[in-house]
Amino acid sequence: MRLRSVVLLFGVTAVAVPFVHAVSIIHDYTFSDSLIDSLGGPALVATPDDGNNVGSVGAGFFSFGQGQGLLLSGGLPNAGAYTVALRFAFTDVSGYRRIIDFQDDEFDQGLYELNSGIDFFPVQNAGVLFSSNTYATVVATRTAAGVFTAYVNGVQEPTFTDSGNLAVFTDGSDAGSAGDPVLSNPIQFFRDDEACCRLGEASAGAVTQVEIFDDALTAGQAAASTLLRNRHPQFRNPLRSCCWARACSVWAASSASSRVSLVSGLALPLR
Repeated sequence: MRLRSVVLLFGVTAVAVPFVHAVSIIHDYTFSDSLIDSLGGPALVATPDDGNNVGSVGAGFFSFGQGQGLLLSGGLPNAGAYTVALRFAFTDVSGYRRIIDFQDDEFDQGLYELNSGIDFFPVQNAGVLFSSNTYATVVATRTAAGVFTAYVNGVQEPTFTDSGNLAVFTDGSDAGSAGDPVLSNPIQFFRDDEACCRLGEASAGAVTQVEIFDDALTAGQAAASTLLRNRHPQFRNPLRSCCWARACSVWAASSASSRVSLVSGLALPLR
């Protein structure tokens, strides 16, 4: 944290006050029939399973099968200081189910759902937080000092000092070889790594929103709510904020039985 002096008239220094970098949203993916970033950044890429099949995008969601996922390359100005926030649901929450891969599909470490809890393998895990076919909001942050923290539905869970840089987004060691393009600070979602299990540690599911910030949100910012847009009203896209408010009103007024949509054969609650 830098200190900035406030200088009054006649050059008299009154007081030194802390200058805090304002965290800004830099990418916003809402899957409105595409994988584009509404803020004009790089688009997400659908990544295939071993059969070369990819997920599909609909009106406000991206559905994926087991072993399929999403990739963002070139989206982080600092691979070691960020916030990645997403709202998604898995059809299977037993065992390990990959949420975020930090090492370009190459190593086993990363953020998982583990038996309905959240786990940063191989460092730390937490208790029951996920249910199958039910959306959850996960926020993963890493400060420039290396402190990694994850939140699930507003609850702070794993936090540790990442001295080994396990949570720094890194391109794979074989980048540039045949069939493996060079990527920039790649973020992989949902598809498990080649080093271990691929299908065995991945789940089918759907995602309705991904937001990327250029630094770590504070605990208060990240834990305030389970809805990203409600949590950070200052970050709303003004072109869609009214639509989002109406959607939230419809959700609140609807009955539990009507809050289900059939997404590529998956019975998942609406966002």
